[in-house]
Amino acid sequence: MKIIRVIEELNNGKPILELASELGISAKLLKTKLNNAAIEFDADTKVWKYIGPNKEISLNRDITKTIKLLAIDKPFVKRNEINNKQSSPSCDSDYILYKDYLSGSQEKIETKKTIFFSEDIYDLIKSISKRKSLKISVLIHVLLTRGLEFYNLTDDEIIN
Repeated sequence: MKIIRVIEELNNGKPILELASELGISAKLLKTKLNNAAIEFDADTKVWKYIGPNKEISLNRDITKTIKLLAIDKPFVKRNEINNKQSSPSCDSDYILYKDYLSGSQEKIETKKTIFFSEDIYDLIKSISKRKSLKISVLIHVLLTRGLEFYNLTDDEIIN
């Protein structure tokens, strides 16, 4: 599907999650591809629009392929600091995650429970799990443990 068609679909009211699902990619990846194509959402008019100088080149690319930032679009694209991993101070976060993962080994996880996630969160956890070669159950255990520690939640607060 061409980028111009993606913009039309989004501007006709199709949710980005639904469109991403139809394309077989995550919503985050779709947003990144749109950003690389110099397309942004105008919150005032509630419309996705191209902000670069050359629609013919930028919008006629296939969204299912890699969308690299074109030199002509570069001055118009706002880059998030999140995407710039070299300047990120969390370079040790991979090590910390791996260390926590090892301490939360599969043997310690004994109880099987059903838990519901939004599609985005599940896709993100699954992607991280695959990318870092971690078991999903142990990764979720580590994330929940760290979250409970972060918010200083203990058993005393859970008991009524």
